[in-house]
Amino acid sequence: MKIYEIEFMDYTNGLRNCVHSEKFNKYIDTDKQGFVAKESDLDYLKEFGNGFRTLRFIGTMFEK
Repeated sequence: MKIYEIEFMDYTNGLRNCVHSEKFNKYIDTDKQGFVAKESDLDYLKEFGNGFRTLRFIGTMFEK
């Protein structure tokens, strides 16, 4: 499973720890230290925060 670190284009607050999707009308709490996600979730997550500013491959997570 490939893991990516995401920085969003826009955050809903000055702390940069929350993003919103108008399409889904939902919020996601993010961490200022870094937000990571599985490759299979990227299509869903790109609807938040007006898309990705940066998308960086972190590595492959072990799955048993």
